[in-house]
Amino acid sequence: GLGADETLNAAADEAEAAAVTAAERAGWMRPGQRLPEMSTGMRSPELMSMLHF
Repeated sequence: GLGADETLNAAADEAEAAAVTAAERAGWMRPGQRLPEMSTGMRSPELMSMLHF
């Protein structure tokens, strides 16, 4: 997994944060709402493919 590479983890975390911010701005999510894929702290294949990782 990504756990072996802290740089990849940091980049993925930043991308997740950016995706949440974009979703909030687009009105897809209420501010502070968590995406179900993120609630466990694990990155789902759906989320990763959406972010093109």
